[in-house]
Formats: sequence, C-alpha cells, structure tokens
Amino acid sequence: MVHQIDQLRWVALRHLLAGSAVAPPAAAGTDLDQIDDAQAQKVCEFSAFLSQLVPAPELTLDLTGHESPSQVWYDTVIAPWRDRFTLPPRERHDIDATLRALRVLQTLPWLLRPVLVRSWFDAARALTEGPALHATAADALRLSCILLDSLSARIGAPVH
Repeated sequence: MVHQIDQLRWVALRHLLAGSAVAPPAAAGTDLDQIDDAQAQKVCEFSAFLSQLVPAPELTLDLTGHESPSQVWYDTVIAPWRDRFTLPPRERHDIDATLRALRVLQTLPWLLRPVLVRSWFDAARALTEGPALHATAADALRLSCILLDSLSARIGAPVH
C-alpha cells in the first residue's frame, strides 16, 4: 500500500525533475479569502488531503471521543470559505483529484502561495505540543512548499 506522504514525495520529485509548471509570478490583487470559488474549492480539496498528515498522521482509531487534531486543522484552514460552497469531505482523496487540485493551487498568484502555506503552518503549530511540528507534518508542508514554488526552510524547525 502506498501511503499519502509517499505519494506527495513522488509528486514533488517529479515536479523538481520536470521543472516548474507553476504559473509565473503575478501581483496578488486579492487576499486568500477573496479567491474565486473554483480556486477555493481546490484549496479545500488539497487541504483535505494534507489533513491526513497535518498536524500529525491521522490515527486509524481514536478512543478519546474528541474531535481529531486533523479535523480541527482542516476546519481552521478552510474557515474562509466555509459559507461559500459545499466543502469537500476529509475522507481520503485519490491522488488524481489531489493532483488536479494542486494544479489549480499552482496558478494562484505568486504572492498568495506563501500566505496559503503560512496559514497551513500556523494552524498546525497551534495544534502541536512541543517545540516542533511532527516530522511527517513538517515533511508534508515542505513538500507542498516545493510543489507551490514557495519554499520555507523554517517549517518543522523548533520554535524559540
């Protein structure tokens, strides 16, 4: 069975070897919460995929009865679009749907992509105990940065 983090690693490797297919820099004339519904839907779909890995890999069985940190993370990052359309479920997406969503994210204005990644990171950090993100979550966010040509070396680094 291929794990989601392995799929993300494979896609990032393919992206790096093939060269960037990301849209050229564009002025960010809008904020994240103002992107159109089609783009916002794809942000939510990719976030649903990431929510299986961030803020920590999803447990298959939660005996605490509490909402999972991954669900809280997903709810936090999609909050700007909650009332605009029917949100995609968090259930596992196939990699083709995730790649279609990623292609749309890569067309976001160049200055909005780091804002999106920062919102993912901030939400994960708020749900993480200790000085650093879970290694899998940090890896997933770093790979997402690579795929969006928005690399942030600080993801996963201990907070001082």
